Amino acid sequence: TSTAERPTGGGLATLTRPTPAATETVPIAAAAPTTRSQLETPAAVALEDAPRGASVFDEDRRPRRDVLWMMLDRIESATKTVAVPGTGVIAFVGDAASALPAIQQLGTRAGLWSTEVPVVTRRALEEVPAWLAIQDLSDLESRVPRWSRRPGPVPVVIDHPLDTANLDHVLEALAVLDPAQTRLVTEAWRLPEQVGRIAGRVGGVDAVELVGIADAIDPLSMIDLDIPIGSVEGRPASCELLAAIWLEKRRDG
Repeated sequence: TSTAERPTGGGLATLTRPTPAATETVPIAAAAPTTRSQLETPAAVALEDAPRGASVFDEDRRPRRDVLWMMLDRIESATKTVAVPGTGVIAFVGDAASALPAIQQLGTRAGLWSTEVPVVTRRALEEVPAWLAIQDLSDLESRVPRWSRRPGPVPVVIDHPLDTANLDHVLEALAVLDPAQTRLVTEAWRLPEQVGRIAGRVGGVDAVELVGIADAIDPLSMIDLDIPIGSVEGRPASCELLAAIWLEKRRDG
């Protein structure tokens, strides 16, 4: 794919808000970054079980370890960890219908928040109870002070299908929320250039949350963004998880 429009000179770093004062963070229960030596044995086994003719095999059906190591090196060098802030609002920007299950799982797996996630939206959503749907800024403004007094992080979804060009309501909601973190929830089948442009327009995106992995041909293309992958289908991202996804896609190919 073309990278002509991909941000240069440090990726999206120049679009990030000024670094805020240090805040307490809460680690998400995830596997620590895994070294290539730790991955070698299970990766080799997975390769040997892959269908004949997969591109990770040579003509004698031997694992092409150059391809394997190249991908694992790429994952190790690109994977960054993102801690969840210990307090404050975490704004998740994306299509609420696909984002909510992943956000709920991300919080409940780590014991950080319940499945009752408020959603800022301008449309009626069957997935969102009326008392969790916030449809005007005055309602949002009235809730923010209460959220600021809560212990622990508070997730808030800003409903925005990524194919929608107008971002005014997203930027207005972010201005009211003044979140400790902003995370972009995107389908994994999208091109990284497209996601990078959207993140640049939103500004200050701290992490990308991937959903829809099953429909993606190359879900790990997102590691080419200058934005960490925060989670995959609600599971905290790690080198081990990303390597497993890559190998599984190779098996399917």
